[in-house]
Amino acid sequence: MLNKAFIRVSEQTKGKVGIIQGDIREVSLSKGSFDIILAGAVLYHLRENRDWEQAFKNYMNY
Repeated sequence: MLNKAFIRVSEQTKGKVGIIQGDIREVSLSKGSFDIILAGAVLYHLRENRDWEQAFKNYMNY
């Protein structure tokens, strides 16, 4: 499914498209290296408040 999304987005944009699949709590992204994060069904897996707070805190101030 991720590969299909990559192909569809690549066809519609002239910019650089990159995909990363992983656990949002463990993926390391450097500041300025992304424009958008698409996280399907991630909240289901972040059941404790501290889990989702930490996961989103890592990327909110970029």
